[in-house]
Amino acid sequence: MSLKNYTLFSFIFVCLVGLIAMFNVTGEYSFSFLGWVYTLPSAVWVVVPLIAFFVATMAHMSYYGLVNYLKMNSYKHDFEILTEQISSKFLGHEEEKEYKNPEFKTLADFIIQCDIKPKSRFKLNIPKIDKVAETIHKIEDLGEFIDISKYRLSKENSLMQKNLENRVVLEPKYAEEVLKSCDKLTPLCQKAFDTYVEFGDLKQIRKLDITPTKAIAIKLITRFSGSDEEYELDKEYVKELCAVTKFVKEDYISLAKVLVKKLNPDETLELFFILSRDNIEAVGAYIYVNLELEVIDKAKELLNQSGDDEFLEFKAFLCLKEKGKNLRLSSFLEAIQK
Repeated sequence: MSLKNYTLFSFIFVCLVGLIAMFNVTGEYSFSFLGWVYTLPSAVWVVVPLIAFFVATMAHMSYYGLVNYLKMNSYKHDFEILTEQISSKFLGHEEEKEYKNPEFKTLADFIIQCDIKPKSRFKLNIPKIDKVAETIHKIEDLGEFIDISKYRLSKENSLMQKNLENRVVLEPKYAEEVLKSCDKLTPLCQKAFDTYVEFGDLKQIRKLDITPTKAIAIKLITRFSGSDEEYELDKEYVKELCAVTKFVKEDYISLAKVLVKKLNPDETLELFFILSRDNIEAVGAYIYVNLELEVIDKAKELLNQSGDDEFLEFKAFLCLKEKGKNLRLSSFLEAIQK
């Protein structure tokens, strides 16, 4: 029964008892206490204990109602703190929280010690947590850039890094801003560099203390090679770039496949001659460009100088060519790799 109903029915009950006592009990009754004498109608003495009992029960119920109210408030408070801690955990942001109830403190300790992450379609019907899960889904799964400044994540936070990577992909010009603050190589800085290579100035690219991946090195060399480019790559820098990215035979051949289509024959032959002269790994690429450009005598000379188990694919191609087969080297290599 609610306190309001209890008060109403108690009032009605006391009034009924008082009326019945008034019409059925006559006379007066005296009560002495500590020298004081109280004389009241007998009907009043019937009602007074009921009123005293009512007051006592109201005090009892109010006290425990207040205790229960404060307890429920503490549970609500701890629940809000717990949702914040789960949200922070999802965001990769660890922080200690103060709890009023040991049950919630135990749950919080469990969360801190576990690695939890929302699934792509996570939904808990708790707005604060669901909002964070949706944000993570958009950043990590959909590749969107979201304004997450309100979460106050550190620059090193993995979600923050991924979000900025997404921005670099969506806004390539932003890569230049990222590179200005790169004091160490991170996936974000590598991503920004890879993107900047596609449109940045060669002089600025060379100033950056970032080692490109092999694929980006090929892209960089290809972009700035050729007389039609504003800044033509010098051959020594190409050699240095191949060395620092640790090119192997296959990488040099991949570079040759691209450059043979872009540079004129003399430039291509000269570049790969220089590369092969200083690095044995580039010899295969030099043979490749000679065969591709139909400089058969030089290709034969290089193959004759190689070991019996080296460059077998080129030797097989040359053998077929000598037998009158009309083949393209690139098509032949693709066919034997399948």
